[in-house]
Amino acid sequence: MSKLYHEPIEVEFTKDGFRSFRWRGNYYRIQRVCGLWRERHGWWSQEGEVERLHLRVEAHNQGIYDLYRDRTKGRWYLERIWD
Repeated sequence: MSKLYHEPIEVEFTKDGFRSFRWRGNYYRIQRVCGLWRERHGWWSQEGEVERLHLRVEAHNQGIYDLYRDRTKGRWYLERIWD
């Protein structure tokens, strides 16, 4: 099961890749990236297309999280948390 959030987060990078993210004042160290994919939404709407870069990450001792970067807005979001 999972729960949807779509809340803004801050993502930290190093030269080797994704390091951590902050959500609701808490720090989550990324242990590994489980998946990486791109999606395009809204190509049919008058508001225009939105392109997202999605990551599924395992945070050190804290679970599995789906994150995405809205490339139109240039912001990162927490999409869902997996139980």
